[in-house]
Amino acid sequence: MSRPRPPIVSIPGLPGTVSDTDLLAVVAWAKEWHGEPVEKSDAELLALARQSLDGAALKERALGTPAYLVVAAAVKLVRFLSQRERMLRTTRVLPLALFSARVDCCAVAQKLDGKRFPVAKLPTIPLEGCDTARCYCHVRAVAK
Repeated sequence: MSRPRPPIVSIPGLPGTVSDTDLLAVVAWAKEWHGEPVEKSDAELLALARQSLDGAALKERALGTPAYLVVAAAVKLVRFLSQRERMLRTTRVLPLALFSARVDCCAVAQKLDGKRFPVAKLPTIPLEGCDTARCYCHVRAVAK
């Protein structure tokens, strides 16, 4: 079964500046991407995601709970989209992005580990074909 592709929302500033409408769209995607029933309402998930984006540690720290995994995926996507927006504004100085994946990342991420991409062509995290419960991929801007 193919997982849904994430919504592309514009986050021109820091991750905490995402609108509630865009954050709710990301949370809805994360619920669908995770694929398991979540015991919390959309409003509760939205509040947990907002708290996490604002720097608060989640009380739902049990890594296996569906609510935690949904919030973690939503927050990861918001942070990635915000980072990509900032990287696009600095492409003159830092034109490339370095993709890195941990050992426990999916096979798709392992194939991209260490590769450099023009910022405009950077694949969206989580990657299409990712089959892990939680995404640990990272990107960072590099000069060469």
